[in-house]
Amino acid sequence: DARTQLERNLHLVLVVDCIYNPSLVPPLLNTISHLCTPNHTVALIVSELRSEDVMRDCLEGWLARETEAWSICSLNGDDEGSLLGVRYATWAGWRTA
Repeated sequence: DARTQLERNLHLVLVVDCIYNPSLVPPLLNTISHLCTPNHTVALIVSELRSEDVMRDCLEGWLARETEAWSICSLNGDDEGSLLGVRYATWAGWRTA
């Protein structure tokens, strides 16, 4: 069907400024997982750093997905090398299984 075709053709899932409430982290990770085809789709997360705990929970939850394997890398530079400044963080992740 059209939905399956769309999901199969997604190359990038862009998640911008969606990590701020701890109760929304699990549904966000479920959505990212659902939309990302292994070895095909990249998830790019850009977020303002509001809460260190919520951000840590999100990254730990992303890496700990039980039925999936993910490679995640930080795209943050140092203070001078960061495109968005020190108040924002950027990660790219892709499912490997």
